[in-house]
Amino acid sequence: MGTSGDQNDLWLDVLKRGQLSRYADWFDINWHPSEPSLQGKVLVPFLGTSLGEALDQGKVELRYDVLADRS
Repeated sequence: MGTSGDQNDLWLDVLKRGQLSRYADWFDINWHPSEPSLQGKVLVPFLGTSLGEALDQGKVELRYDVLADRS
């Protein structure tokens, strides 16, 4: 998802205020993930490079999570 970095005041408000932001529902954020330590938090992955390069360099890997597919 593109958020326009520091040019998107709505996104910055969500990062600052979390669920209390008036714009919290404007973004596709899972506020109640299955991982308890992430409850009410915004998980924002930063790769530092393109996804393709990160995959090629082994910095990230794609895998299928069978347990997550049991819904």
